[in-house]
Amino acid sequence: MTQVDDGALADDQCVLDNGRQPRLLDIIEIDITRLRWAPHQPENWIVGTQPWRMVGRYPWPALVPLLCRSMHSGPDVFGCNDDRIPYREILRRPMRRSLVLVAPDSVQWYIRRSFNGNRQVRAKFSLGGKSHNLAVTDRDWEDRFEDLPVGCMLDAQDVELARDDRVIFTVGLGQPFNGCCYKLVVGVLVVSQTRWAELCG
Repeated sequence: MTQVDDGALADDQCVLDNGRQPRLLDIIEIDITRLRWAPHQPENWIVGTQPWRMVGRYPWPALVPLLCRSMHSGPDVFGCNDDRIPYREILRRPMRRSLVLVAPDSVQWYIRRSFNGNRQVRAKFSLGGKSHNLAVTDRDWEDRFEDLPVGCMLDAQDVELARDDRVIFTVGLGQPFNGCCYKLVVGVLVVSQTRWAELCG
């Protein structure tokens, strides 16, 4: 298999002009230079050297139609419900996108050790009647669980969500690793019952 440079940005490359890291729903202006297409991540661009500029925050009324148009109903994510896709399959049939929004029917969170011994937060969730089990790389949610022991499993109330809150996941496809690209929960957006009704009404 061809070695692929992961192209990831370091934390110090992702600082806004107000001094903080970007958050979900921030509107930011970024200097980009050229497309860096890859079979597993066709949306990639090379980032320039200019500072990232904070423009504003996405207001909820404007976000509703965007989320409604963009939501993937499942039951599969990227064509299957496994947590990975063999890279050789992606080389044969390149991905049309490497990011997708999903609204799980139910979610459980748990902490485990990955096969190489690293601590890992995972989300078990149902989507359109199929079960998924993915690693979570959203930094805020990793931090939320940092003091919990390996083996811990949590429901919504355990992670300080209101009973009727829903979550929307941004699921991304990672870089090739051990012959596969793994699906990752790269963003977690919490939506109140009232706002969820606006989405689903």
